[in-house]
Amino acid sequence: VPEPSDHDFDPPEEQAQCKTDFYAPEIPDTLPVRVGEIVVVTERTSDEWWDCRNGAGDIGFVPCAVLVPLPARRDSPRKKWVPLTRAV
Repeated sequence: VPEPSDHDFDPPEEQAQCKTDFYAPEIPDTLPVRVGEIVVVTERTSDEWWDCRNGAGDIGFVPCAVLVPLPARRDSPRKKWVPLTRAV
């Protein structure tokens, strides 16, 4: 059975916590967020806007000025492949 390599593990998802409410329906493709909400940063699109996903799975742009990046959790990487082991 081949050993898993570093390429067999996804890096932890980047998360950020909202420090203020943001709601701007007049700006297309934005994601409304509430103070204290934790979102997944799917892409740091620019110096002003980040593409994020909320807990409901909705995706949109959030101004990075309202987000505080959270430290990465290295203790629980998401595995794509886990080798099966058998007692011999």
